[in-house]
Amino acid sequence: KKPLNSIPYENTVDQSTFQLSSYDAEKFVVTFRTQRSKYFPFLYISSDTCAQQILQERPFLWLYIMAVSSTSTTQQMDLGNQIRHTIARKMLIQNERNIELLLGLLTYIGWVNYQVQNKPSLSVSMQLAMSLVFELGLNKPPPKEPQGTFYFNHNACPRTSTSIFRTMEERRAVLGCFIFSSIVSAFLQKIDALRWTSYMEECLQTLAEKQESPMDEILVQRATL
Repeated sequence: KKPLNSIPYENTVDQSTFQLSSYDAEKFVVTFRTQRSKYFPFLYISSDTCAQQILQERPFLWLYIMAVSSTSTTQQMDLGNQIRHTIARKMLIQNERNIELLLGLLTYIGWVNYQVQNKPSLSVSMQLAMSLVFELGLNKPPPKEPQGTFYFNHNACPRTSTSIFRTMEERRAVLGCFIFSSIVSAFLQKIDALRWTSYMEECLQTLAEKQESPMDEILVQRATL
């Protein structure tokens, strides 16, 4: 039996294998913001952001938030399968490169880090996340002019691989990638951690001086350990 007021998933989730009510989706967003965010300080979800807004604007990231916040093993397994399939489709087939994918991958890495059965996927996911950091140019100062290489976002609209502006979200993402890559590198001893750069130091100082949430302070502390 399908739940009432089910959220449409468009092309992000296979509706034949998973359904989630609007009520549960909103509850999961609140759970993520109030209970899980300390484990994912690179991802800032403001108090006035609802599940429907995240789904419409960033469906891939929405998928991760639902997986991390669900307490159902069955739901988590279904969402985990959808996440892996979506990563393969977006990055390998559709050649997407954007901040949403990076934030989603980092959330997934933080999630599977606490799940013993998913340890083998840590190395691959971490390497994909680091490749996004390099391709988006987040570990170095933004260029003075837009770059000539184009990718496609989740709406199939072309965009340049790097922007001439850097957002707080992008600063959080590169620091989050550095933290997780250091943890995964030390744990698995198979890949090198993301190399710290002088520009990442600038990102750290900017977040320390212009905090938008308590999570920024946590992120700064973890990046300096």
